[in-house]
Amino acid sequence: MTKKITIFIAFFLLIAVSLTQAQLTDRQRRLQNAQERTTDIIQRARAIVAESGSIRARNLLQAAVRLHSKSVELSDLSMINFMEQYMLQSEKLTFSARGKAQRSIAITRQALENEDNVRRRLEAATERLRRAEESIDSQSPQAVHQMLQTARQKLERAREFYLDHRLKPALQMLLQTEQTLGKMKGRLGGLADSRQRYQHLLEMFLSAQERINSMESLGGGQALTERLQNMDRLLEQAQTRAELGDYDGAVKLLQKGVGQIKRLAERAKAPNQVRTALERTRRQAEQISEQVAASSNRQVQKIYSDIGEYLNKAGQLADREQFDRAAIQIQAAHQLLVRLTRMLGE
Repeated sequence: MTKKITIFIAFFLLIAVSLTQAQLTDRQRRLQNAQERTTDIIQRARAIVAESGSIRARNLLQAAVRLHSKSVELSDLSMINFMEQYMLQSEKLTFSARGKAQRSIAITRQALENEDNVRRRLEAATERLRRAEESIDSQSPQAVHQMLQTARQKLERAREFYLDHRLKPALQMLLQTEQTLGKMKGRLGGLADSRQRYQHLLEMFLSAQERINSMESLGGGQALTERLQNMDRLLEQAQTRAELGDYDGAVKLLQKGVGQIKRLAERAKAPNQVRTALERTRRQAEQISEQVAASSNRQVQKIYSDIGEYLNKAGQLADREQFDRAAIQIQAAHQLLVRLTRMLGE
């Protein structure tokens, strides 16, 4: 009889677990569908909000993305652990994210169709077109003149739509006008900007190179000399690129060179930095020597002895110009010194 009851209870528990997992699986499917719907709305919101300057809409969309990401994380946990609590939280977050994304769409649409917004953008585009016309001449590339003509035509159509109170097509024409003017500016200004940046980096490179040359006597030796020669090669390559009109390539080379020079400068300063740190730590150790001598604590005596050994080793390494290893010894001595000072103060 007892055996039958045990079998019955086990069978009942098995059914209960199976039903619970089936319910969870069904809820997980509903949650996945809800998250896919939220993903679609967020993607649509991104495309729409990108056309708007509304800070409020962008903030709402960013909040929606964060909430949706958290919802997906909790959903993944629920798939692994079959925990209903995670799914409930995930559902709540995905619906909240969807609401924020929908509100960002509504705000954006209202802003895009707002007459004052269109009018301001029309005035701004007109001013940009005027400045663009002043920036080109007969020597400018034919492609630039074509872009200017296209921008004129699109701006005129935008003005016609606006006067006809057709705000949405007016805004679309304005966006196309701004894109055309932006491409034209990039075509004209790209070369000038690259040349200016190259000149700035060249001055920075030459100045840094002059400073690092004066540091060769600080312990760099042959290794530093070889690195300086490499800097000269980088400079020559950059100048060749610039002569060929490849200012972007020249800028990349100079950036690489400036970075290497900065690292060399730090390396050249290492001898003075290590010796200064060594002397400072020795003075700190001497300042507590009397307290250590008066202490009957053997651990205090042992730590002070270890500090002396670390500092002596650091001095020997510094004399052999092994400054990286010397710095490690000084750091170890400093840590023990801090510990010892704390013990003496207790």
